[in-house]
Amino acid sequence: MAPQNGSDEPVKPAPSGAAAAAAVQSPIEFSATPVAQNWYENAICMLRNSGCKLTEQRRLILLLFEHGPGHLTAQQVFESVTRSQPDISLVTVYRTLELLKDVGVLSKINFNDGADRYERNLGNAGHHHHLICTGCGRVVEFGDCEISSLARKLEQATGFTIDSHWLKLTGQCATCRLAAPASTPGTNKEE
Repeated sequence: MAPQNGSDEPVKPAPSGAAAAAAVQSPIEFSATPVAQNWYENAICMLRNSGCKLTEQRRLILLLFEHGPGHLTAQQVFESVTRSQPDISLVTVYRTLELLKDVGVLSKINFNDGADRYERNLGNAGHHHHLICTGCGRVVEFGDCEISSLARKLEQATGFTIDSHWLKLTGQCATCRLAAPASTPGTNKEE
């Protein structure tokens, strides 16, 4: 059977989710947003269509994002990938993450915690936003986006063409709120 990735190399089957993400600890909860069924194969095609080869390091990083938690830092990716590829360097991980971002496979996000994070780019089908707990760092994704209608109104009112938007809401999760001493209600600070 011919490979379906635009190359003479067969696409290696993805390992089970538990095997690919076993050691990455993350306070992330995933929403019920559907995930692209062939993200891994699509990512390989995007990489090759941009003129890049599928190296073993790139394959391992893609598999981590296919089966592991999202919102990973380069350090978390490095720690996970070195379990099966001990000779990979942190510099290679950074370069690979940036390459995968540049070709549209990953998205880079910043939760204002001092580290850039990466997640799978699922295009419009995976459009979502983030709730971020400032106490424990927990991240909850949500997909109900009312901003798109606001963006259309702003385009009509201003003549501006809006290409994209990204929303992050910060605050405290129920667990942190219950554990924290009582604070004055309504003291939200805006970024």
